[in-house]
Amino acid sequence: MPVDTALDQSRAELARFAERHWRYNFAVAAIDAGWFSLAMSFASTATILPAFVERLGAPNVVIGAMPAINTVGFALPTLFVAGYVERLPRKLPYILLVGLFERLSLLALAAVAFLLAPRSYGLALAGALLSFAAVSIFGGAITPAWMDMFGKVMPLRYRGRQMAASSALGAAMGMAGALISGYYLRSYAFPTRYALCFVTGFGASMLSFLFLALMREPAAPSAGPHHALGAYLRRLPAVLRANHSFAWYLAAKCIGTLGSMGYGFYTVFALRGLGAAEWQVSRFTMMLLAGQTIASLFLGYVGDRVGHKRVLVAGMASVAIANLIALGARRPEHVYAAFLVVSISLAAGIVSDLNLAVEFAPEGERPTYIALAMAPIAPVAIAAPLLGGLLADLVSYRAVFALAAVAGTLAALTLATRVRDPRYAHRRDAENAEPHLSF
Repeated sequence: MPVDTALDQSRAELARFAERHWRYNFAVAAIDAGWFSLAMSFASTATILPAFVERLGAPNVVIGAMPAINTVGFALPTLFVAGYVERLPRKLPYILLVGLFERLSLLALAAVAFLLAPRSYGLALAGALLSFAAVSIFGGAITPAWMDMFGKVMPLRYRGRQMAASSALGAAMGMAGALISGYYLRSYAFPTRYALCFVTGFGASMLSFLFLALMREPAAPSAGPHHALGAYLRRLPAVLRANHSFAWYLAAKCIGTLGSMGYGFYTVFALRGLGAAEWQVSRFTMMLLAGQTIASLFLGYVGDRVGHKRVLVAGMASVAIANLIALGARRPEHVYAAFLVVSISLAAGIVSDLNLAVEFAPEGERPTYIALAMAPIAPVAIAAPLLGGLLADLVSYRAVFALAAVAGTLAALTLATRVRDPRYAHRRDAENAEPHLSF
């Protein structure tokens, strides 16, 4: 049988498998995401972790680096695992192995709070940052494999709604987590209050692991021959040169990362600048997750109907609006509104960011496109919070929010005017239509 014919037959079989099992995989993936989101609500980079390291005496630069640790930890491993992941006929065994280490890193964070924080704030701060970095690194190493599996088992017309359902269920469960973490923060002394948050998060993460193991995934043909890591990395610039829209999409993401540095300071600004009580941190989490729940359900439907590019434009615009709200905040209650608006951006990213990258990717190259969608933002993710921390120390938190608002606006404009939506570009190409920019 000719190679092309065999590949076409294999793709048809995979498509039939996805159609037969999409309801089951839809439900299992959503429940997995729900439990994992509950777990991460107890170690939120926007609320719980900044408050924890602030109590350990972390300076603004370190607090501002928390989103950077998360972003860089997710981004950099993707380049090193994507080539390997593409050759795996099934991704789930790899996902489960790495996912177990990701969850054990949450347990290590709990151990830091239980064992180190009562003895040495300096050691506890270092241990907390290392444990959180491990969570991010293992999560990043999973992402290309998970998205490739997701693209294989979930038909295109349901991907946005599946991500939305996962996000909404996760946010709803995260709100329950915020109530529990609020109880811990009000009822227990430091550092026990945070230790209880982290160990509860680990327990929830293990429940998510059980549902992750239930995913149904067929074997698929390997993408191609093995390439040494150096040779594989040297191939990547050619991907960007061949797809200008994808390159502009990455540029918009980099600018948007600069815009997102603001929300890493919302909690600390409320605590230090507006006199918020520590227990209000859990209410910030509630507002963030409530907004994400509502927004993700709507944006998932929009993404499936009209394309994920438009969802991301709305998300980047919400970054600018949230920072403008924070810029004008005069009471802790105003920060609630900033978290509510920034939740739209988080929901848009969850629903549509990697879904758009998957749509850009040719069959068999999804892990590479996922890696490219994540890795280039790492330098910006490192520089942005450092810049934000220095700006907060030398000028003010409001200066950080002003710069972030400008960056969010530029990101939205770049994505809206320079990126062709791949879904509609493919349709026009198939119909031999003249190419033009999609707005």
